[in-house]
Amino acid sequence: VIEGARVGTWEYDHARKESTVNDVWAGILGYRKDEVNPVSLERLLERVHPDDRKQLLTRQESRREDGVSTYQSELRMRHRDGYWVW
Repeated sequence: VIEGARVGTWEYDHARKESTVNDVWAGILGYRKDEVNPVSLERLLERVHPDDRKQLLTRQESRREDGVSTYQSELRMRHRDGYWVW
């Protein structure tokens, strides 16, 4: 379903503290999947718009505190060519 819907997704590995993304997620930012995986929190924050970083960190912390395994967030991220995409 995810591949058919062409949805950009990522999966977080708590033990390694890094994420992996699918082809669509990487493509939205102008990359191939192998160019961005794995994605550490530090690398992710480098790409997230400065005004959206607090939202990302707050939602991740809330998720951990509440014991919830998923959350949704819409963030502006820097495309390979330098402009911002949602």
